[in-house]
Amino acid sequence: MVKNRGTHPYNTSSAPQPSTSTITPTSMTAPPLPRFSYSEYFPGAKCVVARTMDETNDLLSGWEPCALGLDVEWRPNFRKGEPPNTVALVQLATPECVALIHLSAMWKKDRFGRRTVHVPSELTRILEDRNFSKLGVGIQDDAKRLYEDYNLDVKSCIDLSALAKLVDSTWSSQSNIRVIGLARLAQEYLSLQLVKDKTSRSNWEKVLTQRQIEYAANDAAVAVAIHSKLDLRLDAMARNSRPRRSLYVFDVLQGQRAAT
Repeated sequence: MVKNRGTHPYNTSSAPQPSTSTITPTSMTAPPLPRFSYSEYFPGAKCVVARTMDETNDLLSGWEPCALGLDVEWRPNFRKGEPPNTVALVQLATPECVALIHLSAMWKKDRFGRRTVHVPSELTRILEDRNFSKLGVGIQDDAKRLYEDYNLDVKSCIDLSALAKLVDSTWSSQSNIRVIGLARLAQEYLSLQLVKDKTSRSNWEKVLTQRQIEYAANDAAVAVAIHSKLDLRLDAMARNSRPRRSLYVFDVLQGQRAAT
C-alpha cells in the first residue's frame, strides 16, 4: 500500500501558503486479494501424501469418474543446457481429496545402479481413463513429461486457459496473452490470489515439507475451483454457440496431443 506522504512541513513565514493536497482513498493501491487455500475453499477436503505403491493404490482405488486437477513437480536443474529431472510428484485433486503421489519415494535401483520405476496401477488407471477429466494450464506439457518419464498416457485433458478464452469474451481483446496462467485465472474467476513463490523451485524428491504439501495441493485444487466457474459460463451459452470440445479437450498419447 502507498504510504501517505502527508502535508508539506509547516512554514513559519507570514506569507500565505497554498493549501496542501491529500491522497484520497481512490488513489491508493487496492489491498491484496485473499490467498487461495484448498482447505478453505473446499472445507473438509483432506490432503494425503502417498509414498508407496500400496498407499497409492489404496488411496485411489475408490475414486470414481469426475473432473480432477492434475499437476506435476520435479527437482529443478540449475545447470544450463541439461535436461529436466524426472517428475517426482503427481498431484490429483477433487473437492473431497487432494492426493500427492510421491513417485520419487518409490524409485528403486537395479544391480547396475540404474533407476527403476513401477507406477501404481491405480494412478495409471485414472490417468488413462477418459471418464476422468484432467484439469490444468499447460497440462499438455505436464502430460508429455509423464510419458517421457513413466511411459504414461493422459486422456481427457482440459486446458483451462483455452477454455477461458472460449467462454469469456474478456480475453478476446487481449490477444497478446498466449496462455492465461492459473494465478491470473484464480484472480479473475475466484477473486483469490494463488501464491507462486520459490517453493516451486525446491527439491521435490526429498520428504515433502508442510510448505511444499500446501503449495502442491493448492496448485492442483485451484484448477478444480476455476473449472467449476468456467463450466457455469459454458452451460449458460446457447447450445448452438458453444465451442467444440476438440478446441479445449484432448488426449496426450505417447507424449503427443491427440483428439479424444
